[in-house]
Formats: sequence, C-alpha cells, structure tokens
Amino acid sequence: MVQSERRHGNTFLRLCTSLTAACRFLEWQETGRRLIFRTITAVACALVLVLLLRLPGNAQTVHEAESFVDDILEELSHLLDEFDSREELILGLQEMFDGSFDSAAIAQSTLGVSWRRASELQQEQFKDVLVRYLAEKYATRIGEFAGARFERRRSRQIAEERTRVQTAVISPGEQPIDIFWTVRSRNYQAKIINLEVDGINMLILERRVLRSLLAQRNGNLDRLIAYLPTRYK
Repeated sequence: MVQSERRHGNTFLRLCTSLTAACRFLEWQETGRRLIFRTITAVACALVLVLLLRLPGNAQTVHEAESFVDDILEELSHLLDEFDSREELILGLQEMFDGSFDSAAIAQSTLGVSWRRASELQQEQFKDVLVRYLAEKYATRIGEFAGARFERRRSRQIAEERTRVQTAVISPGEQPIDIFWTVRSRNYQAKIINLEVDGINMLILERRVLRSLLAQRNGNLDRLIAYLPTRYK
C-alpha cells in the first residue's frame, strides 16, 4: 500500500513538473511572439516615418518647391503691375526678399569667417542692410520685367533639403531669360537661398562683391554695415 502511494506520488510530481515545464515553454513562446511583434512594429514605424519624410507633405518635395516659387512669381507680377516709383519697387522687393529669402543663410555664405566672428547684434544689423542692399541693387533689372510674363519650366531635387526650380521671363520680341531658384526647407518652412538670373549666380557674385567691400574696410564689419545703405543712393 505504501509503495503504491509512493508510486502515485512520484507520478503526480512528474506530472506537475511536466505541466510546469510546458507552461513555461508556452509562456516563453508567447513572450517570443510579443518580442517579434514589437520588433516588427518598430521597424514598420521607422519605415513609415522615412516614407513620410519623402512624401509631398514635406516642403522640400519638388511639387511644394514649385508651389512656393509660383507664389513668389505671383507676388512679383503683382508688384511689377502696380509700382509707381523706384522707391515703391524697392520697398516691395525688400518685403518679398525678407519674407521669402533665407537672409541668414545668404549673409553667412557671403561673409564666411567674418560672419562667424561677428556678434549677434552685428549679424542682425548685417542681415537687415543686406536685404535692403539686394532690393536696391536688383530693382533696376527686375523693373525691366514689367509687362513680361513668368513661366515655370523644369524642376529637380538636388539634395535632401534643396530643390532647383527653373522659370523664365517671357517678354514680347525678346529671348526668354532663365531664372533658377534654389529652395531649401527646414522645419517645414521653405526659403530661397540662391538665385541665378540669365546665367549670373547671385550668391557667388555677392560673395565676391561683399568680401571685397569688407576687405577695403580692413575687415571692419561695422563700417561695411554703415556703407551698404548708401551704395546705391
């Protein structure tokens, strides 16, 4: 009787041990499935995020860059139809440049090391006079586009944050003038960082001119800031 009870007890213990092992195995399988599911979910989310950054919702897509340039051209056409004086044209261009161009990036590119050495106040002052300087400098050339129409042509994305949009100025009886706009987007905000008009690269040209003007003033940025508003008076 005792031996029978012991055999039954041992059998019961083995059964319990087997059931415990089976439960642990099932639990391990469930944990593994959950881990695999979480891994797949994380990878899928990462892929979706990458795709979203490349979808047309990003301001750096070609479509959005084209729309941004279209808005600028519409604003410019309206300005050219309405201005009555050179000063009015300059003010309109200044407002357009200030709103649509990345003046900080252009200022930094034109000054180079001198920009990095400048104080925050000097940087702000230079950005302000730079916008006015560009408006005054290009007012005469842009004023010649009055009565012309603007046509958008080809566009291509040249970097992750940059799109190059080609447009043309069409004037009766004249050859079209090509204008290339380099659009950059940061934090979903598009800005113009360079302009090429009829083969002339604005950024390269102004880098050469402004650094030369600065060198003539022995690298004194304050003197350049004071001079630029008077250059085209």
